[in-house]
Amino acid sequence: MLRVHDAAGTPMAATFDLEVVDGGISLVFNSAGGKPKTPGGVSRNADYPAGLELILRRLGQLSVILDDAYVDSRETQKKNLTIDERRLDLPGWSYPVRLNQVDDFDSFRKQITAAQRLIGKDDKTKGGNERKRVRMQLRVPGFQLTAEAAERLGLILSESQVLSDLQEAAPDTQLSGAPPIPSKDKRQGAGSSGQGFITDVETKLAVEAAAMAAARGHYESQGWTVTDVSMKKVGYDLFCELEGNYLHVEVKGTTQPPKSVLVSRNEVSFALANPDTAVLFVLSNIVITKEDGVAVATGGMATPLEPWDVDMKRLSATGYNYALDGLG
Repeated sequence: MLRVHDAAGTPMAATFDLEVVDGGISLVFNSAGGKPKTPGGVSRNADYPAGLELILRRLGQLSVILDDAYVDSRETQKKNLTIDERRLDLPGWSYPVRLNQVDDFDSFRKQITAAQRLIGKDDKTKGGNERKRVRMQLRVPGFQLTAEAAERLGLILSESQVLSDLQEAAPDTQLSGAPPIPSKDKRQGAGSSGQGFITDVETKLAVEAAAMAAARGHYESQGWTVTDVSMKKVGYDLFCELEGNYLHVEVKGTTQPPKSVLVSRNEVSFALANPDTAVLFVLSNIVITKEDGVAVATGGMATPLEPWDVDMKRLSATGYNYALDGLG
């Protein structure tokens, strides 16, 4: 069972399961309800609406195709209802649904919850539950139908960060002659996080600045027009344009060898949805020195993955959030 996390990585009271079933990937969004086990606690999956909408949005980012969706509760199973009797009828949509074509996920989620209300209910004139256990049959471009692929897709949909292994993934280019870049030239929050779990904020910013400058120089030297979009949090840092061609470049910097870098769920999702234009540019082996008490970054080895064809086997979770809701 996986827990949904919001964009900040905070765990929500909403859970789902992911598995390979009948030649496809099946996502089961678990039902809500019940009373809190302790005073002041949270009922089971209390964030059902928000959690379901967030999962749908992330599936849309991955260009996932929704082949079918139906209620899969114990009640409907006991009544031996067929899938046709349990299917969610979505006004204005017919299966298969290409989720990257959904413009309003709030309305789409409401259609899914409203369609559940009377399924499995004897008296169809009133009442009904809109937070039932729902099974969604998915087709995910670029994913193999294996349990491992389903597990890694679950991490992308659930977690705030994953780890990408870069060893032997691309050729390296030595940039030992790169100019020093003081940390004060880098806006805090722009670009990508320094790798190697750097805790010194000044050093981290210097590493980020060095990586961004190296990436910009790399593409400008090839004639690309480069725009910094890192503050917009769109899943990449640099937008590059050349004669009608485009690149979306995610930039990472590290003082460590090019073994692995932290990449966010949003960054991975964008790359999976844009396999032809997504690029991962890593500047590793950056040297940090102090000049008049200011962190200065020099050198570095560039590893450009062009394009960044995300290999699911190289992704792993960096940690877990332990939810305390419902506990005393």
